Amino acid sequence: LKDDFQDVYFVDSVIGYTIGKDGLIMKDSLGIWFKTSLIPDSKLTSLFFVNNSTGYCTGEGGKIFKTTNGSHEWTSIQTQVSEQLNDVKFRNGFTGYAVGEYGRILLTTNSGSDWTILNSGVSTHLNSLSIVDTNYILVVGKNGQLLKSTDSGLNWISTQLTQSINLESIHSQGNSKIYIVGDSATFLKSTNGGDSWHRVSLPTVTFGLCDVKFWGDIGFVCGDNG
Repeated sequence: LKDDFQDVYFVDSVIGYTIGKDGLIMKDSLGIWFKTSLIPDSKLTSLFFVNNSTGYCTGEGGKIFKTTNGSHEWTSIQTQVSEQLNDVKFRNGFTGYAVGEYGRILLTTNSGSDWTILNSGVSTHLNSLSIVDTNYILVVGKNGQLLKSTDSGLNWISTQLTQSINLESIHSQGNSKIYIVGDSATFLKSTNGGDSWHRVSLPTVTFGLCDVKFWGDIGFVCGDNG
């Protein structure tokens, strides 16, 4: 395969999906990966599944795609924006958020059928979001941007955590532990729900970090240069 893979999501311990930059979507079942579908002329950026059959992916040009049959078919959803969308997450089967370039934040409350543009108050490229609980949402982006909402996205508070460093991914573990990774081996951790942050030292790492996930005490971080 020649495609560059952009994101991976496992719905359980057996079934997982990954998306490629050129629209390729693959599925893993019991350790065997196979092609399920191809969305032509689409640069895909992120992937999220609500359950085994229903999933969403984002891409350039404000595109959001939805499947309801386990990635065999995907339907394009109109979002009324043209900026690239970089991440999508759902709180439940109905309510989800997407973030992207130039401060774009979108909200759906009807399983992706319609998307409302929320006012983020910033024009920074936004890269990743985490739905911490029903009302609390965090978003990270370019130049150390952190956005916080405590009312389900109606209002946002902007903070700059770092200077001139792009924050690429955010992951919450419960309501208190939150992790952020980014350029120049940046690894930030909060143990109080994002009220304060401290930098985690990675002595042997100097390259950019792209994604972070934790399950209990076990965490994974991936980045540039393999």
